[in-house]
Amino acid sequence: METENTILFTSERIAHFEFCRLCKYKTSALACKAFPEGIPTDILSGKKTHWQPIENQNNTLFFELLQENSLAF
Repeated sequence: METENTILFTSERIAHFEFCRLCKYKTSALACKAFPEGIPTDILSGKKTHWQPIENQNNTLFFELLQENSLAF
């Protein structure tokens, strides 16, 4: 049974989760400077994007691509 906090790992949503990895504000697996207490499930799951600050966010940070020389795969 799916709950509000369940993350379904479909290929589209995995791609979105991986997309978060490319953000320059990422600080750990589930947190970033925009969301130091934890990235919202809706963003991690791909239900919402983070192309601009979202409601109830405590800062104005949003997705920004890492510098090319910072990418490590």
